[in-house]
Formats: sequence, structure tokens, C-alpha cells
Amino acid sequence: MFNTFINRRTTVKIMTSLSVLFVMSSQADNKTSAPIQWQESHKNITEQYILPSYKELMDNTKDLEQSLKKLCGQDNVTIDNAVIEDTQKNFKHVYLSWASVQAIRFGPIVYLKRTERFQYWPDKHFTGGKQLKKILNSNENTSERIASLSLEQLQIKSVAIQGMPALERLLFNKTGRLSSEECNFSQLIGKNLSAIATENYSGWTEPPLFFSTHVTNPQEDITTYGSHQEVATVIFNGMKTQLAIVQQLKIASAFTQLHSPKKYNKSRKLEAWRSQLSMALIRKNLISIEKIYRYGFSAPLKIRNASKAQEIAVLLEKVINLSSVESMRGVTLYETLETGQQIDCITELHQAILLLQKELSETMENSLDLVMSFNALDGD
Repeated sequence: MFNTFINRRTTVKIMTSLSVLFVMSSQADNKTSAPIQWQESHKNITEQYILPSYKELMDNTKDLEQSLKKLCGQDNVTIDNAVIEDTQKNFKHVYLSWASVQAIRFGPIVYLKRTERFQYWPDKHFTGGKQLKKILNSNENTSERIASLSLEQLQIKSVAIQGMPALERLLFNKTGRLSSEECNFSQLIGKNLSAIATENYSGWTEPPLFFSTHVTNPQEDITTYGSHQEVATVIFNGMKTQLAIVQQLKIASAFTQLHSPKKYNKSRKLEAWRSQLSMALIRKNLISIEKIYRYGFSAPLKIRNASKAQEIAVLLEKVINLSSVESMRGVTLYETLETGQQIDCITELHQAILLLQKELSETMENSLDLVMSFNALDGD
């Protein structure tokens, strides 16, 4: 009997071992430890996404600069509304192209505070409004002082008045008109935006920096990054951070104010609320994150874990669809905050983004061996 018991135990152990091996074998069909060839992915993401997107941003800022020059070339003190519309259109093009590159959180754009100078947001203490009011404060010398202000002088002033939010305040003010002082300062901001975008693109494409080679051909002690694995980690952490910004700052932060007193202007929590671009910018962010995934991570992940690669692609498609005008039924994010319309759509989008964040972080770390960096928003 004792020998029979031993044989039964041995049989159970063997069966259990075989079951484990079967499960492991099944998982291996979808998940392997094959070496990752990052070179092609980094070439693709640079040539198919980063450089074209930065080129578009540069071209749009130049169009805006010319539009502002035309706007401010008139002799009258106040500017006709019809002339402003064309400038506002170019302004929106710049903002949307900027949202398309916000997830690129490395390289020339982070040098010399270019990111903050281009868009100082969120502005928790309304620094931009205060500084703008101060510099445009009417007195005998205001007009001459603004007219004589150089680009170099603007660039050493507060970052809160150098970029898109400050220009939005001027171009989308309540009156729909600009004084000569406001117009001249708007023109100066336009020059600054164009300079930032041009310097950034040149940094990627021209010597001496030629930053694109730091991404496509990293070399220890020669380029900024010592390996393709390090490049992949930097790219992913930028994407991860931007997704957190969308989730926490662009959606959650604003919608915690839904039940605040009526006297509180809830819409001020939104990005670009004056120009009614809040949801369009979120959508552009999400589309850019999908492009980063598609060009930079999809192929390596398919080799390591095909099922997860497909799952993340589906989640990305879902959040992009949920952020569409059709999904929101034409209601802007501003109107949702003011009236509560389509709040269910915003809630669903927010939940989908949370799930996407979780899946991306876990999958990239476990399947692609990427090291997650500390996110400054993690402690919020």
C-alpha cells in the first residue's frame, strides 16, 4: 500500500510538471526572449514621426509670424476683426502641431527652456496674465517701450509671456480687437515661437548637434545616449509622461471642479480654453502617442509578446476614437465643463486612458526590459 501511495504521488508530480510545461509552452507562442533590434525602430520613428512633425511645427510658426506681421502692419490703432480671423486660424495650426510633438520630451526642445517658453502651462498662479498686464500697463511710454522691445529682450523675460498661452490671451480676448501695443507684443511673441521651432528643427537636422544621429546611431561616450536600449527608454518615458499629463492635468484636474461654486470659472483649468482647442489638443496628443508606439515599439513588442502588442494597439485606437468630435457630438470640452453635456464621454475617455497607462507601463517594463523613470506627476 505504501508503495502504491508513492507511485500515485509520483504520478501526480509528473502530471503537474507536464501541465506547467504545457502552460509555459503555450505562453512561449506569444512571449519570447528574442533579442530586440531597436535600430530600425529608431530610424523609423525619427524619419516618419519626429522630423516631419517638427518640420510642420516650424513651417506653421513661420506662417503665424507672417500673419501677425500683416495684422500689425495697419495704421489704425485698433485692428479690424476680419483681419484677426486669419491670424487666429494660423495660431490654431501652430497649437495643434505643437500638441503633435509634446510627447517628444528630449533633445533640442528641452534645451534653453524651449518647452516652457513655447507653452507655459499649467499656469497655476496665473503668472502669464499678471505679467502680461504689467508689461502692457498703459502709461505715457508703453507704446514706445513695446515697439522698441527686441526678441533678445523678450527671451530673458518670464517664460509665461513668451509663448502660446500669452498670445492666446491677446488674440482671443473678450473684445475681439487689439490695441497697437497688444498687436506689437503679439508680433514679438510670434517671432519668438518661430525662432524656438526653427532652432529646435535645426538642432535635429544640422551640425554641430545633428541630434537625429544621437537617436539613430547612439555610441558610448560620443552621443547623448550610449545604446539603443537607452534611447528606447527615453522615448518611452516621454510618451508615458505625456499620457500622464493628458490624464491628470488636461482632464482630471479640470473635471474635479465640476461641482464647484458657480462663481468659480471652471474652464480656466483647461488648456487653451479661450481658443476652444482643449479637446483637439488632447486628441493630437493621443494620436502622437499612437505614432510613437507604432513606429518605435510595435514591431519589437510583436516579437516579444504578440498578444500584448495587439491589445495596446486596440486600446490606443479606442482612446483616439473617444476623443473625436463625433464621439463628443460636437460639444467642446469647454461646453462640457460649463453645462455638463457629454460628461459620460469624458468619463469613459478618462477610464480608457487609465487602462492604457497601466498596460503600457507593465508591458514595456516586462516585455521590452525598459526602465521606467520617476514621473514628476506621480506624486500629485
